[in-house]
Amino acid sequence: MRGSTDLQIGDRVTAIVVPTASDGASAEHVVVPAESEWSGTGHPALGDGTALRDDRVMTTPTHPEVPSTKRSRIVVPVDPTRQPTAAVAVAGAIARQADLAVEIVAAGPGGAGIDAHLFERSREAERAGAPETSWRGLGAGDAADLVCESLLPDDVALVCLATRSRGAVGELLLGSVADAVVRRSPVPVLLVGPDVEPVERYRRLVVALDGSELAERAGAVAVELAERTATDVALLEVIADEPVPADVAETAYLARYAAGLPDPPGRYDVVRSDRPGQAILDATAGADDVVVVMGTHGRTALRRLVMGSVAHHVVQRATAPVLVVPPTTTG
Repeated sequence: MRGSTDLQIGDRVTAIVVPTASDGASAEHVVVPAESEWSGTGHPALGDGTALRDDRVMTTPTHPEVPSTKRSRIVVPVDPTRQPTAAVAVAGAIARQADLAVEIVAAGPGGAGIDAHLFERSREAERAGAPETSWRGLGAGDAADLVCESLLPDDVALVCLATRSRGAVGELLLGSVADAVVRRSPVPVLLVGPDVEPVERYRRLVVALDGSELAERAGAVAVELAERTATDVALLEVIADEPVPADVAETAYLARYAAGLPDPPGRYDVVRSDRPGQAILDATAGADDVVVVMGTHGRTALRRLVMGSVAHHVVQRATAPVLVVPPTTTG
């Protein structure tokens, strides 16, 4: 059996269902339209890497297709035991631009306190501009498994979650829900670090390319997101700071890649640095209305894992959200 909530007469929440069982079952979710009101009374239901590539002169850019499915929802996992983060507001702003719904989820045994937290976070997403919000508990169990399972439906476009610590991001994420999601997510992951301040509108997606297929797939994801959010795309490549006259070849690589996109970006930059993570941060410093887009686990010709550590470095220190596209992304 399920009980009803104690809402005020005249409130415009269309429906809300709260489980009365105490066995840790998942809470049903409630869709909260943007115009809904509720008074609050009653129960509401990356260490830095080295050079990214060193064999790019003969590289022909690819433009992997992102399967077209009706993806209409951003999932935002939250932790009711911690203070709220900027992730919900960031997701709400992106959702408004892309006309996506926001679903707030949390793992745990359920109960009045968790349900109240989820409801309030859904209202926060609404205030940030999300056209539609909902929330649900995922039930008891391993949090990472439950969150990853919640991303399997075909209508999930993104997952947005916060990172918290300030150590090397390998230490920051290792063993955490965020790390598991980045490694296993079937959809792109929008990571919101502790220095990110939400903005009302994002205007530019900066795509970090390293010549790998995974990075170029991230570029395809960025183009699709840019179309939905009416934002610009800028391309950025960081090459080793060595006395090799590769500037022309590298610029040609970006030019060829840009030319192959449906709507070629008007800006692409090549930066020389032996610290690619810091170079990406420097290139986006002072711009609070950008989203950095990166692939994860790209490899150089020497088979060294580089892009993973660079992404970690950027996520740890960025003042902008970072959209990472794992190799497990299905579309």
